[in-house]
Amino acid sequence: MAGAEDRVEAAKARLRAEVLTRRAARSDAERIAAGDALCAAAMADPRLRTARRVALYLSLRSEPGTGPLLGALHAAGIETLLPVQRTDRCLDWVAWTGADALTRGPHGITEPHGPRLGPDAWSEADVALVPGLLAGRDGNRLGRGAGYFDRSLALRRPGGLLAVVVFGDEIVDSVPHLAHDAPFDLALTPDGFVPLGRR
Repeated sequence: MAGAEDRVEAAKARLRAEVLTRRAARSDAERIAAGDALCAAAMADPRLRTARRVALYLSLRSEPGTGPLLGALHAAGIETLLPVQRTDRCLDWVAWTGADALTRGPHGITEPHGPRLGPDAWSEADVALVPGLLAGRDGNRLGRGAGYFDRSLALRRPGGLLAVVVFGDEIVDSVPHLAHDAPFDLALTPDGFVPLGRR
């Protein structure tokens, strides 16, 4: 069993390296355009526009930008939760209050500053958008490997919209996975929501 898990983890590591190399080659103009398109596609979906609470994240430079979507949600009066890393490798959540409420987290990642709502706050989100490197049509997601979002996914209540956010060319037929990896029904790309198969 351990040998099989090791092979899956090795396959994931190879894919991560490939995707991160491709992302590094994208131009700033392409990333900016992707962020604007991502926002337009997300806000066009009635499930997002009518949500009371959305769990999002502050994108890294190489990821499809979430800044425009964060601004649109804030302007629409939709409560938006952003993650904060904890020392136990779980995520806490903070309600976004504006661009001036940001700080550098323990790993150099920008995080919101404000009252922490606890690790299970995101379980009450009507929509949860999770970063990924690849989304498989088989319903599996390739993350960065640290496991923060995987731990949060284990706390999520059934129901609500759950989607992995990737570039349009990062949807593949299948993604290597282990039994504890949470399945996804949807991916969000700059072109819109894409259904994924739940295993």
